[in-house]
Amino acid sequence: MIRTIALMALAGALGPVMSSVAWAAYYEDNLILPSPQYMERQGEVIVYTNMVQCRQIHALNITPRQEMTPGGGPYPMSITFDVALELSTDGGVVYQPALAQGEAQLLFTAGGGGGAALFEIKLDYDKIFRIFGGNLPPNVMIRESPTLDSTGRSTCTALTGPSGGYEIESFFDVYTEITLDGGQTWYPSIDSAPMHMTGTPEPATLSLLVLGGLALLGRRRVAPRTDRP
Repeated sequence: MIRTIALMALAGALGPVMSSVAWAAYYEDNLILPSPQYMERQGEVIVYTNMVQCRQIHALNITPRQEMTPGGGPYPMSITFDVALELSTDGGVVYQPALAQGEAQLLFTAGGGGGAALFEIKLDYDKIFRIFGGNLPPNVMIRESPTLDSTGRSTCTALTGPSGGYEIESFFDVYTEITLDGGQTWYPSIDSAPMHMTGTPEPATLSLLVLGGLALLGRRRVAPRTDRP
């Protein structure tokens, strides 16, 4: 009981920190993708057809991240990440904060020009993307839609001057479904609304909060799956 109360207090504290992060370009010394973290558009709520609602979705501690070459690739990547979110199972009356695990397979494809390196992003192979575990309610998982393509873009502009580096803007629209019974039944979002995720630099304070919460759960990182849930 003490562990549960402590975890909920910590997860609830994520809200003000998440809301304080501006969604704008960030800077890297090298062209390294994906972004350190992705945050859902502020004020957005994903409503599924079973009336479960999800908001304040924040993927962070993304690993691995890879240095890329303008015009190079394609770059397939299998990533794992931590997730902070708020979930309501009563139509939005009460939201419960949760910390969970995530995994995805991405494909970065180079394109564009005009002084900026563009990388199109999409879910690769069997479109593996899922959020699971942690202190989500039992049997609750979120996956990428098997019928809708989830895509994004990273625009990386080389900076002039002695310090060099890159200005990076990145977004990812993920179409999702949710299950409450361990994968027996999946519910899409109403009107096929995607999670609009925006890449941002990772604030150390938030990273430490989430890492502390996951350590409190005593969860172990699992290897990425090679099949859909």
